[in-house]
Amino acid sequence: MNFFSRRVEFFRLLGDIALPVLMLVACDRGFGWYVTRAPNLPVVQLFSGDPLTSGKFIALRRRALPVPALDVLLMGMSQVMRVNGAQLEAELSERSRRPIRTFNFAGPFHSFAFDRILLRNLVLPIAKPAVVVYGVTPMALLNERIPARTIETQAEAMPVFGLYTGSPAERLRGLAMLHLNLWPYRQAIRSAFESPFGWKVTPLDVQGRAATPAGDVPLLTQHIEVTGLNRWGLKHQQRFARFDAVMRATLLFDHLAQFAQFCRQEGIELVILNNPVHPIFLETLPNGQHDYDRYLARLRAVAAENGVRLFEPVLNGIGAPELYQDMVHHDAVGGAWLTEQLVRYLIDNRLVTAQ
Repeated sequence: MNFFSRRVEFFRLLGDIALPVLMLVACDRGFGWYVTRAPNLPVVQLFSGDPLTSGKFIALRRRALPVPALDVLLMGMSQVMRVNGAQLEAELSERSRRPIRTFNFAGPFHSFAFDRILLRNLVLPIAKPAVVVYGVTPMALLNERIPARTIETQAEAMPVFGLYTGSPAERLRGLAMLHLNLWPYRQAIRSAFESPFGWKVTPLDVQGRAATPAGDVPLLTQHIEVTGLNRWGLKHQQRFARFDAVMRATLLFDHLAQFAQFCRQEGIELVILNNPVHPIFLETLPNGQHDYDRYLARLRAVAAENGVRLFEPVLNGIGAPELYQDMVHHDAVGGAWLTEQLVRYLIDNRLVTAQ
């Protein structure tokens, strides 16, 4: 074969490789264009089965934040989502007479073990928070059941967690997960083809897509009077029935201590927010107020042992019933109240100061 023939074969082979790649890139870019303009699509699946965390992480990345930048980071379960990040930021800025930046990264079923990895791998490389406010309720006793090492293993399987802190290969996977369109949507695309109704969009997808630069998402705004345990409350009444066993088995306090240690190592001030509950919540505990007081005593003791600030907006932990949507979630008025209490605490304790 002469030189000319070899060149022809080379360019033909190059074309055979390049053409499918170019077509794949074009499909990926086209799907990305569609995703940004279609209102009813699932959120990109960066975290397994957790579109709300995906939406909030994307919102944090898109916000122009020089490092270090965050003054206050809110974390915890869904109850902390009722703290309004934009209101918190505006009021702290006004009272300290300087720009304050806050972000609400709370989400359903978040745990200390998961949030430690979230903070370490994904938040700190973007913006180091001066203060982390971590809200808890007794629901965390049931939520903190998976060992930290298991959570770590699960996180390692998600490419997004290697985006900033992993090996070169892990970082490449993270970048591909974040910047390609077809790959993170592969499961949603498969489900859309299998379902006669097309895309499966959950309420959490809607919330995730609407995440603001402060980490706020749309929540129910109407007030619903809480008059007794609903089906969800009755289910948790069963789970709390053996309260002594729950207190022995929970990993809440161990994980809190580990989270506190990590914050100390990073020079972050940690504040545990004892999120008040509706009086009806006591009906989920076999011994009512007595069991709740035992939980509070343990929480206070662990916070003190680890040198962590504990903020209790209501000293007995029982909130005003007219401020709740259910037995643990504040309504819109309650969320505004809780936000204002947090503003006052941060200013009074000089955790946020004027320049």
